[in-house]
Amino acid sequence: MHDGEKIFSSGLLPALEPPAFKMSVLTPIMAESQQPSVKFLTPEESADVDRALMSSSEKFLTRLTISSQKLLLYIANDLGISVEELTHQQIIEWIEKDCQIRREQGVEAAVLKW
Repeated sequence: MHDGEKIFSSGLLPALEPPAFKMSVLTPIMAESQQPSVKFLTPEESADVDRALMSSSEKFLTRLTISSQKLLLYIANDLGISVEELTHQQIIEWIEKDCQIRREQGVEAAVLKW
């Protein structure tokens, strides 16, 4: 297992609930500066990938792809658009904003917990 796989299997990257949601439904009671805890790769999905007949690097890419799909769905939902409408510039700006939140308010206030 290389470092990238450890990140996914250790839970360092958050996992996301199924993408058909609205933020108001996802938001639990929490401090104002905290984001809801979301999972971009569930333990079940990770276990399914582990059982797949693939090399370590192929499993890593599979985990990354699943997580990326869910992150794109999360970003699109947050922006109020469909994934098909999402542009690379919107993705960059959304991640920049999340990184700024993490720098200014701490990791718990950001969506991405890396």
